[in-house]
Amino acid sequence: MSGTVSPTGSVSTRGQGQGVSFTGAGRLSGRSGSGTWRRSDGCGGTWTSAKQ
Repeated sequence: MSGTVSPTGSVSTRGQGQGVSFTGAGRLSGRSGSGTWRRSDGCGGTWTSAKQ
């Protein structure tokens, strides 16, 4: 898995394992963030993040 966070908070990630690849994207702002992810087999969903 690898990913980047831009200075403006945009998140981009990708990875591969067990024959399936995935991509994710979203945005971080302040102490939280959210985005979406999708796998090459059609599965997908959302993610959220919060700094304690």
